[in-house]
Amino acid sequence: QVPVVLGRAAAEYLARHLDENRVRGLGVGWGTTLRETIRHMRAANLPELSVNSMMGGLSHGLELNTFEIASELARRIAAQCNYFAAPIYAGSARSRDTILAQDVFRDCLQRLATNDVAVLSVGDLSRRSLLIRYGLPRDVTVESLRAAGAVGDIMGTFLDPRGVPVKHGLNQRVIAPPIAILRDIATVIVASGGLNKAASLAAVLRARLCSVLVSDEATVRAAMGLLRGMG
Repeated sequence: QVPVVLGRAAAEYLARHLDENRVRGLGVGWGTTLRETIRHMRAANLPELSVNSMMGGLSHGLELNTFEIASELARRIAAQCNYFAAPIYAGSARSRDTILAQDVFRDCLQRLATNDVAVLSVGDLSRRSLLIRYGLPRDVTVESLRAAGAVGDIMGTFLDPRGVPVKHGLNQRVIAPPIAILRDIATVIVASGGLNKAASLAAVLRARLCSVLVSDEATVRAAMGLLRGMG
């Protein structure tokens, strides 16, 4: 299964990176591949490292959720853990702004900006996407995202083929830092695979939101073909 293979590879890369570099802040996302990454992480003792959730989560328990991913990784490497204790999406753009204006979330966003490493995955618009299945607000349809030009998401922000956030109300409701923050993080590992993710990965690569890609050969070939097609 692709997530298992990619998870193992991402875990090996991340463990080696943590061994060889002084990392104070490690941002994490959510999803099947990241769950497999955590499962394959070897034990370590990094009490000065802070594992930081990069986005809000689901309101119901799920082992793929941001909260579970962050806490389990922190447990495996004996690190500190900080949650982004909010839902993925607010009810409106105004309520999102109200939430993020609170001191606790301002502090959280400032902490995320100091991450040395981030480990994320991307989603697409199919039913395979956990965000599509479990995380979309009831008033948002996949059809409306597609009509806005979206091909997939990273950290809950939906992107067009060039990696630009689409003009859709949902992007004004996401409780996560702006995706531009990823360009300021020294090492951003994106672990995702399967041909359904090719367009999302091409968008992330086009926008230079990723410095290390962990994927399968067929998906990378497809993503590179899409990039070449853009000129």
